[in-house]
Amino acid sequence: MEADRAFARAVAEQGLEAWVEAFAEDGSMIPASGPVLSGHEAIRATMTPAFGTPGFAIVWEPLAGEVASSGDLGYTYGDYESGAPGAGRSGDGEWKVVADLGNREQSQE
Repeated sequence: MEADRAFARAVAEQGLEAWVEAFAEDGSMIPASGPVLSGHEAIRATMTPAFGTPGFAIVWEPLAGEVASSGDLGYTYGDYESGAPGAGRSGDGEWKVVADLGNREQSQE
């Protein structure tokens, strides 16, 4: 868990290169929106646009993890948020509604 937290801190401080360097040379990344990426160059190429966006940040906190009995493999899982300032904002920095959804009140009869 602490290794994952250290990874999160390094990415917050150093950005893209900390993200890439956390992966083994032949490590893989499985983005929600695309194919499996393998290796530093593929991971760097995919993440460069996000990290190049002014104000982009990705933060996470591991909730739990497991380590194999051999001690050489583990994983964590948790919550994350990513984005950049301005998403959902007008040109003057004010938040503006882009959708308002309602539903009918159901009678309790």
